[in-house]
Amino acid sequence: MYGHLKWENIKSVDQATLNSYTISDIYRAAGDTKVYQTAQDGIKKWFDMTAEQYVASGYSWDQVFIVNGAERDYYTTGTSIAYGAVPTPVASGLTVGLASDTPATGVVVQNAAKVGFTKVNFTASSEADVIVDSLTVKRIGPSNDTNF
Repeated sequence: MYGHLKWENIKSVDQATLNSYTISDIYRAAGDTKVYQTAQDGIKKWFDMTAEQYVASGYSWDQVFIVNGAERDYYTTGTSIAYGAVPTPVASGLTVGLASDTPATGVVVQNAAKVGFTKVNFTASSEADVIVDSLTVKRIGPSNDTNF
């Protein structure tokens, strides 16, 4: 895919320099306007929305990296990410959906505290109140599991 990259060209940098780099799983191929996100499972999902909807969903164009077509085509295509997708029902009378003001993806430096990573909306039906007594979050992406 990237034949010009060579191990002998790798350079060591200090932590401050390393922290200044952005990591993102959002990309598009050179010459293609479709923007994708690839999850840890290797499934790419197309952002099926307008540019305005992409920004309104909390994403930034600074998160989009340009890759070659071979890298874009390497991943299996999954379901698209639609703007304002219908929230997923998780139990009778309860719907959970990603809030429109959820923070954009990004990098959290080691030992950071109280860094917001997601916002969700819980909606109970008009039938009855719902008690949420636990919430499980699955962390995916590159990092050392011993940090969590």
